[in-house]
Amino acid sequence: MNIKNQIKDILKKNIFELEDVEISDELELISKGYLESFDIINIISILEMKFNINMPIEEIEMIDFNTVNNIYCLIERIKALE
Repeated sequence: MNIKNQIKDILKKNIFELEDVEISDELELISKGYLESFDIINIISILEMKFNINMPIEEIEMIDFNTVNNIYCLIERIKALE
């Protein structure tokens, strides 16, 4: 399973509002109200474990979680720093 599909799977399994939503790479998760700050904290923890990365708080912005593409780019950016 590619990284974007893994991200979608994580979102569907952990965010109740996304359970029955078709998640595209560009679905606006924050702007459309699917993700809130508590959800993002939870997702950060899951992503860190899943992809064996450490997300320094200074490297993270809310916009990084607005779409699957943004989350993917964040993961790749963090991997490049490690």
